[in-house]
Amino acid sequence: MTPAVLAAAALGALLGAAPGPLPAPPVEREVLPGGLELLVVTIPEADTASLRLVVRAGSVHDPAGRAGLAHLLEHLLAQGEDGQLLETCRAAGADLNAFTSRDATRYHLDAPAAAFTGLAARFLRGTTRVLVDEARLERELAVVSSEEAYTSRGPEAQSLLESALFRGRPREASTIGFDSSRFRITRADLHDFHRRAYVLANMTLVVTGPLDLEAARSLAASAFARTPAGAPVDPVQVEPALPATVRRRAAYLASTVGYPLRVEDRAACEPLAELLEHRLEVALRLGDPVVREVVVLCHVLRGTPFILATAYGPSIEATDLPARVERLFREVAERPVPAWERRLLEQRLATLAAISGRDPQARAEELGAAAGQPRRGGPTPLPQPPGSAQAIPNLQPVAARAFRPERRVLILRSPFEQRRSPEGMEEED
Repeated sequence: MTPAVLAAAALGALLGAAPGPLPAPPVEREVLPGGLELLVVTIPEADTASLRLVVRAGSVHDPAGRAGLAHLLEHLLAQGEDGQLLETCRAAGADLNAFTSRDATRYHLDAPAAAFTGLAARFLRGTTRVLVDEARLERELAVVSSEEAYTSRGPEAQSLLESALFRGRPREASTIGFDSSRFRITRADLHDFHRRAYVLANMTLVVTGPLDLEAARSLAASAFARTPAGAPVDPVQVEPALPATVRRRAAYLASTVGYPLRVEDRAACEPLAELLEHRLEVALRLGDPVVREVVVLCHVLRGTPFILATAYGPSIEATDLPARVERLFREVAERPVPAWERRLLEQRLATLAAISGRDPQARAEELGAAAGQPRRGGPTPLPQPPGSAQAIPNLQPVAARAFRPERRVLILRSPFEQRRSPEGMEEED
C-alpha cells in the first residue's frame, strides 16, 4: 500500500471519518486452457507485484524410498534454467523463494513493478522442464543435506499434536527427507515426478499488483505454452483420531486446546481465531492475569483444518488453565456473538484489510496458502477480503458443530506431568 493510502486510512480511523479504509480489490479467477487456475488481484497504485505458483504436490507425494524428492526438485527449479535466477532477482531488488510442505510446493516472487514481468516470465519458463546435469544435482544434494543441521521437526506443540491425532498411522517422512533417501534420487526420478505433478491442472498461478487480468493471462499463456494439461495429483488426507489428549512434563505451563473444522467452515476460522484471542486476552491477561501470552491460530494437519488456542502460564498458579481455555470455546459454541462484540470484530478485521488488503505481497500470500490446501475437484475456495461483510459468517453455528467434547484435542505441558508418550506409555529420558 502506498504511503498516501496508509495515511488516509489512519487519519480516517483517528477522526472517525465515515468513508473508512479503501476496500480490498476483488479476486478475478480464470481457468486457462489445459486447466491452469489463474487468480489475479489488480492493485493499480501498487509499485510492486507478486507471484505465487502453487503446485499441489508435496512431500506426502514423494515416491517410496525417495523422501525429500519434491523438496529437492523445488530447489533446482527455483534457480532457473541456467542456475543464475536467484542472483538476477537480487540484483533487480526482487525476492525469489520457494517452500515445500506436506501437500504442496509454492514458489514466491515479489519484485518492483517495472522488473516483475520479465523476471516472472523467466522464472515460470524455468519450472516447465528439468534441466539438470549430474554435477548440479550433486551440488544441490549437498545444499539440502546441510539444511538438516538446522531443520527440526517443527514446534513442540505441533509435533505432539501430530503424534496424538495420527497415532497408529505410519509417521510421514519429513519434507527434507534423509540422507539415505535423498542420495538415492536420480535425474530420472526428478523428471518422472515433474512429469506427473507439474501439469496445468495441478497448478494455480496467483498474480497481484498493477497487472490486470489480461496481462496476467498473457504471462501465463506464454510461459506455459508447452506444459501438458495432465491430471491433478490426488490429495492424501488422513482422518485424525479424536478426541486426543497429550500430557507432557515441562518446566513451564502451557495449554493448547483445539478442534478440527469442516472444510466448508474454513471461511469462519480466521474470524473465530480473532474472537477467541480477544476473549482469552481479556479473561486471562487483563481480567485475571494468569498467563503471559495467548495465541490462536488456524492450522492444517494432514489435510484437516484446525483452530488451536495456546495459553502460556508463567507460574504454577495457572493449573486450571486448560479448563478456562476450554470454557471460552464452549461459550462461543453455546451463545451467539453479541452485536457489540461483532462490531468490534468487524472493525478489527477491517483494520487488517486496510493494512493488507491492498498489499500485493499479503494478498498473494493469502491466496497462495488457500490454493495449496488439499482438495478433491473444484476451484480454490477463495478467502474473502477481511473487511467484507461476507468475511464474518454466523460464527455460533460453526462453533457449535466444531467445539464438541468428542472432537477436542488437548496438549498440556506442565511441571506436574509425568513424561508420557501420546499413547500413554512412559517415555525414557
